[in-house]
Amino acid sequence: MLLEEEPKKAPLYQLTNKYMGELEKQIRKAPEFYFWTHRRFRHAGKKPAK
Repeated sequence: MLLEEEPKKAPLYQLTNKYMGELEKQIRKAPEFYFWTHRRFRHAGKKPAK
């Protein structure tokens, strides 16, 4: 997937932001294939035990 035709001419952080957006789309589409290593992400949406 090509994120930018001319990356050297892109504004600062534009390419990084596009990459992060595409990565997030892929993770949301198939989270079971993402390597969950951080507790914050692994348990997102779950209520803590009382």
